[in-house]
Amino acid sequence: MLIKKFNILFILISVILLISADLQAASIRIARNDVDSSRADFITAGYTFSFDILLDSLDNFNGASFELNWDRPDYIFFSEWQIGKIGEKSQAFVEKYPGKLIVAVSTGLPLIESHFANSSIISLKFVVLQNAMNLDSVKFTFQKPTASATIDTQPQLLPLEHLPFVFKIHSYIEVFPGDADGNGIVDHLDYSNVMLNLGMGSESQHSRTFKRLYPSIFWVPQKVLVWDLPDATYADCDGNGEITMKDMLVVSYNLGKTTNQIGKVQTPLQSNSPIIKSTYKVNSENNIILPVNFQTDRKFLSAYIKIQLIDDLINNLSDTFIHSIFNENNEISFSKIVGNYLYIFLGTSDRSMNLINSGEIARLIFNENGEVSANGISSIEGEAIDESGNIFPIDFQISQQRTSIADITGDDLFNINVQSNSLEISALLNTNIQSVEIYDMLGRLIASQENIPNPNSIIINLPNAKTQILFVAISTNQGKRICKIQAH
Repeated sequence: MLIKKFNILFILISVILLISADLQAASIRIARNDVDSSRADFITAGYTFSFDILLDSLDNFNGASFELNWDRPDYIFFSEWQIGKIGEKSQAFVEKYPGKLIVAVSTGLPLIESHFANSSIISLKFVVLQNAMNLDSVKFTFQKPTASATIDTQPQLLPLEHLPFVFKIHSYIEVFPGDADGNGIVDHLDYSNVMLNLGMGSESQHSRTFKRLYPSIFWVPQKVLVWDLPDATYADCDGNGEITMKDMLVVSYNLGKTTNQIGKVQTPLQSNSPIIKSTYKVNSENNIILPVNFQTDRKFLSAYIKIQLIDDLINNLSDTFIHSIFNENNEISFSKIVGNYLYIFLGTSDRSMNLINSGEIARLIFNENGEVSANGISSIEGEAIDESGNIFPIDFQISQQRTSIADITGDDLFNINVQSNSLEISALLNTNIQSVEIYDMLGRLIASQENIPNPNSIIINLPNAKTQILFVAISTNQGKRICKIQAH
């Protein structure tokens, strides 16, 4: 019995010693030296890449040799090498073949004088040709790596542990302008991927982006090199290498198109997509509002606003309320802060045009714990896109007058009284009514009046009025306002 226990104990000790020896076994490995860790697992067509060959868990070596093979010799070419920092007398021998290198490195010193350990012995650089296939990979494998080292005071030739190393390949793909998520159809979900990656571009840190060679917003496949963040490649809808609000305009221009409609006329969308609205939360009566007004004489599919705010305003911004200027059933709006910029987007899920050409388009809502005024707005600009794909500027302005929280629940220029078949509008605060237009949910003009005899009050009949949402556009001597009412 005692002998049996001794045998079991001997086996356990042997296993532990073997595991310990494996954990500390001398090894050879590859480590990228040209990029940070977030980009270390892929290489890009048309670019070089390099890595170090390192020896681990090895004390007092004076040389190593190995054969390095890779399985994509048709588009991965060896370029050059540089010996590591292993002494002034170090030397290297590199013989290259298609898909294979034979390498020998020496410190140039006898083992008794060589005190290098766990070092990078050589750096190797390669080129990825442009004909490499996207999503392919290349595997590097060591063959018979050996080091000369001192082990337990004795010089030895030591086989080195090794594992293959695999790099994914980023190369050229075809993208369609507006298909921001790459699923072959342009719908409301593509807006989200643009907003997710908004701000990526030439100034992005540790992440490369690439322009398309011949960019266009028209629905044809266009070749582009995959970005360091592959999903963001599709979000660059205009192909300029930057993800900006203009890419949102391109989505709206190509809404409803699919990759089996190349060169075909845009077909109407058959169903309404879910509405995506910016949130609107007011938590306190002490909130301060700055209205954003716009003016244009053109119809458009979508528009964006880019507002630069000083630090205090950015920190105090609580929310953004965006007015309806399209058919509300299919309206989509987004807002996002990137640095000191607030971006606002307005569009639809059905390529319908704007119902309103001027007036208040949004309200910026601030916490009243600092100085809030339009003077804190460094710049405001924006653009829109029409149904022909023309992108043009829109005039935006932010009111210099602060607005109280009560103004959100009712317009500060009018009282509107909805009757069963008519609408009574009364002007307030020295406001003169100049014209009124009433639209239904589909954007159809159902009633209008100009040359109003009494500029302080007007009654407009509503033909065939039913229980529905109506939009009332009122032009006054103080600008144009849009009100949403419930007819009954």
